[in-house]
Amino acid sequence: DLVARREQVVDVLADLDSYAEWLDIVSLAERAGVEADDRPVWNVELRARIGPFARTKRLRMVRTVMEVGPDRTDLVFTRREDGARDYSDWTLSVSVDDVGVDSCRVSLRLHYGGSLWTPGPLERVLADQVLVGRERLSRVVATNTR
Repeated sequence: DLVARREQVVDVLADLDSYAEWLDIVSLAERAGVEADDRPVWNVELRARIGPFARTKRLRMVRTVMEVGPDRTDLVFTRREDGARDYSDWTLSVSVDDVGVDSCRVSLRLHYGGSLWTPGPLERVLADQVLVGRERLSRVVATNTR
């Protein structure tokens, strides 16, 4: 839950560039143009350390959904790599719901369809990162000049 208007929060969360500012697992996120259908594209690098092991993954992510309703906004970012090779699915779903006049609830869901990053440890790392990042996200939203 954040003390901020939904529009302010969505303005930040709709741009993957901002994720590196508040979510440590995102070590890099940079705009990489648009798809042929004008959907924005980012190059994203994820880094996670689980015990003595570290994993890094580079993804080309496209914002495939941005639905703004009267009291909820849904965003979906989907992995879409260039080339004919078959890639594991990565989908980040974000919902921002109004819970008051000047407050909202943010929900993040990350789906990974591959086998290299095992779900249990990855889920724990992501959950820890989101908890730590909540305060940082509040600061990024409060100081947003996008």
